[in-house]
Amino acid sequence: MNIDEIFTGYKQGGNNYIIKADSKNKWCGFSKGVIDALKQRLGLSFNIVPWGNTPVDHYFCIPFSKLEHLFTEDLMTSGELADKGLQRWTATIVNNVFMMRANSHYSVDISEFYVDASSKLAPVFGTLSNQYDVDYAIEDALANVKIRIGQSEFRSLVLSNFQSKCCLSGISEEGLLVASHIIPWSRDKSKRGDPGNGLCLFVEFDKYFDKGMISIGDDFSVIVSNRCSSFSRPLRDRLAALEGRKMASPSVTPINPAFLQYHRENIFDQF
Repeated sequence: MNIDEIFTGYKQGGNNYIIKADSKNKWCGFSKGVIDALKQRLGLSFNIVPWGNTPVDHYFCIPFSKLEHLFTEDLMTSGELADKGLQRWTATIVNNVFMMRANSHYSVDISEFYVDASSKLAPVFGTLSNQYDVDYAIEDALANVKIRIGQSEFRSLVLSNFQSKCCLSGISEEGLLVASHIIPWSRDKSKRGDPGNGLCLFVEFDKYFDKGMISIGDDFSVIVSNRCSSFSRPLRDRLAALEGRKMASPSVTPINPAFLQYHRENIFDQF
């Protein structure tokens, strides 16, 4: 989906400053000329729309009035490009926080302004009372800001619930751990932020679980798909090593057995 399918940008006379965020370096730049032109034409009644495409087409739509205090001359980007006349501001968006010049002292929480473009929402920006999914991907579009609703909070709760260890292996390197939804993100909005719907899994095991190659039984042991006989030998061996393995017990929030049942009935063995 092209972002222009939903928004009309300032170049077309709209009130949205659409800017592609750099997914590798987690930053986005804003031209002083564009900001000044929008302020002259619309006052503060325009939106800053940084977006990324990893995952596909997720973005924020932030009323400029919420960020105006950060767009000051003393916070403009300096350096070689500025010396050549390129006047702009540079910001990063990490963990749902918009930080001018990557400085947490000049920051705004923008969670409420997340929009999931894949849902083809048509928010009316004149009334910001719409209930947007509080999630985003300028952290994965910009390095995993909140890939799911309240994802950073969900991840924190799930990892804490399993003492920051994979519940099937004990692996504790956080960069290799995933807060995996039992009932998938797309299936039930009400369960998205529930730590009872989350397993802390080593990234490899998360993929098996997400694809339905494995599930968890009522006794909290691993079940492996009967269809694994069609897999390559190395994969069969890796899955066989998980068969019957007991999941570690959560330390705070119990895993809801009904959620595991849903996974077994709707995700497991469905690949």
